[in-house]
Amino acid sequence: MPRPPPPCLTHFLALTSSSLHQPTTTNFPPTLRRFRDLATSPTYNIPPAAIRSLGTMHITLGVMALKNAEELERATAALRGAVEASGGRKGGVRVKLVGLKTFEGRGRREKRGVGGLKGKSGGDRGAGAAADVGDGGEKENTDDRPAWETSPKQQQEPSILPICDYGNCRVLWVEPRDASISPPTTAIGPTLEHGPDMVLPREENASSLLTLANSLRDHFVSLGLLHLSPKDRSRPLTLHMTVLNAVYAQERKQGDGCRGRNGRGGNSDGYDVRGLVEEFKDVVWAEDLLFDRLEVMRMGEVKGGEGSAKEGESWYESVESVLL
Repeated sequence: MPRPPPPCLTHFLALTSSSLHQPTTTNFPPTLRRFRDLATSPTYNIPPAAIRSLGTMHITLGVMALKNAEELERATAALRGAVEASGGRKGGVRVKLVGLKTFEGRGRREKRGVGGLKGKSGGDRGAGAAADVGDGGEKENTDDRPAWETSPKQQQEPSILPICDYGNCRVLWVEPRDASISPPTTAIGPTLEHGPDMVLPREENASSLLTLANSLRDHFVSLGLLHLSPKDRSRPLTLHMTVLNAVYAQERKQGDGCRGRNGRGGNSDGYDVRGLVEEFKDVVWAEDLLFDRLEVMRMGEVKGGEGSAKEGESWYESVESVLL
């Protein structure tokens, strides 16, 4: 029996920052320019189109396959309810953007819980791709504070540690962490792909940021507004901000105004980014950045027209947003 076609993904739910573009409040813009310059240099020869622009930066909480205007209206109306369900407006959450990582992986993945190694699972991708909106699996919050203000110990979730192939990589992302917490570090490796000299640290993202993100996402899940695959339901959310995606270097339009789960074409071979990862693995892209909005955004980036004030820039259209 043939597989059904992938759903038409039309919108996504995201956390955004009003101050991300301001060089006076964050060092993210110059750091992104430095990353772009190095990635597109003759050393790596990565196409400029694969590097994500400043206007596209966001933290994805989930994707939607909305069929009509009524469903879109439900999604935008759910924004305020999601904030209220998370404990009400608190002025946003302060985030530290660190390092350079990927979802790519080959062979086994080790699954760690709070108590350590729990088992292994196969597959070719790490957890937390942009559409990963599975059940958070968090315990019920029993104190009087909002769920996202509970202690880090209460917020720890199992994490899947991918064995990454940075020699053939299609996606790179910066890790968002709660700026008020210094989580413990666990070493990964060495692995066959990395070699004996490349041991990458992984810092547990157990924070109020992660709990807030799960609370907001779970509200949309409860209303049936997020598209969930079976794998999405079994994996925890991995917070990430994408800075490189090979699919944009060879974009293929579907022609029907929507995008399937693999709706874009792309460079299936990926790039050798081992030197980039080594260069940026300890870089702090932003130290104390306020993420203050929850938005429903339309799939498909918008590009500034030739001769316009925004020529060369790209961004996502915000359908509706609310302050956190």
